[in-house]
Amino acid sequence: MRYHQPQLGLRRHQWRHDPRLRRNKIHHSNQSGVIVYDNGLRNIDDNDIYANGLSGVEIRNGANPVLHGNRIYENKEAGVYVYDDGQGRLENNDIYLNSRAGMRIGNSGRPVLRRNRINKNGIMAIWAPLKGGGDVEENDLRGNAYGAWKVSAESEPLLRRSGNLE
Repeated sequence: MRYHQPQLGLRRHQWRHDPRLRRNKIHHSNQSGVIVYDNGLRNIDDNDIYANGLSGVEIRNGANPVLHGNRIYENKEAGVYVYDDGQGRLENNDIYLNSRAGMRIGNSGRPVLRRNRINKNGIMAIWAPLKGGGDVEENDLRGNAYGAWKVSAESEPLLRRSGNLE
C-alpha cells in the first residue's frame, strides 16, 4: 500500500489491539511520515518511509512501538525522532541519507536500538540533546557526516551504549 498524504502523514494512537503497519511506502508528507503517540501503534515492519517534510518516524507521548526491518531515508529532519516520554524498540532497520541525524532522542525519550544500520546521514548517527536516553546496542553507526554521536551532558548518564560500530 502507498501512503501519500502531503498535509498530514500517517498518524496512529490509542489502538486497542496489536495492529501492524507492514510493507507500505510512506512518503512526501509535509510533516513526519509516521507519527506514533498516546501509547499508540505496536508494530511497524518492512516499510519504506522516505522523503517526508520532517522526520520519517516520530514517537512521542508514551508511545512504545516496535520498528523492525524498515528503510527510513531521505527525510528533511531526523530519520527517527523519539521525545516527550516516547519509547520504542528499533531492530534491524536501515536509517540513512536523512538531512539531519539518523536518530534524534530528546526530552525524556527512551528507545532501545539494536542491530540497526544508521549511516550516511547529514549530521550524525545519533543526536541526544535535552535528557534523551535509552539503550543503543550493536548498531552500525559509521559513515555519517559528523560522526556517530552528539550527546549533551544531561543525556550522557541516561544513554547506555555497547557493541556499536563507529
